[in-house]
Amino acid sequence: MAPRSHLPPKIYQIQLKTHKLTVCLTVPPTTSIDSLKSDVLDALTSDVVHPEGVLDSMPDDDDLGIPPPESDGIPRISSVKDFELVKAHKDRGRSTGAYETLDPAKQVRDYGFGAWEVLFVQFRDPDTGTLLPVTYVLPSIEDEDEEMQSVAPSEGDAYSTPVSNNKGKRKVAEVDE
Repeated sequence: MAPRSHLPPKIYQIQLKTHKLTVCLTVPPTTSIDSLKSDVLDALTSDVVHPEGVLDSMPDDDDLGIPPPESDGIPRISSVKDFELVKAHKDRGRSTGAYETLDPAKQVRDYGFGAWEVLFVQFRDPDTGTLLPVTYVLPSIEDEDEEMQSVAPSEGDAYSTPVSNNKGKRKVAEVDE
């Protein structure tokens, strides 16, 4: 059997991350980085990211207990010049904290990305135009909102059996009606 050659993927699943937001794009290898930036601009300026004024009949965010959009930390942008797409440098599979800015003139395949590549959005300071540090919050492994509660079976439960060390089939207790 001949060894498999590592062919570049035919389709890329690009995840673009910033703050607590991930934008997922499915693109062919010939897609330019500039085209990716346009797609990210569309996503970051959509009503999903900054929802105020979507419908007049909707209750205010304050009434629902939703924090104002500025508290999510995502800067408001208006053009592709307001941010850059960057790739994290990795050393032995771990991110080093350094990022490489992607050239908008190049194509996705020119960077040798894997089929599932993670990129980051690096915003520019609106006053000076300098690049701000990459901000991304890793999601928590444990869900803070829901606590795992063990529910003890009630004594009248027909399908509960006492725990025993005996191996084998368990029988359903008969219920008197």
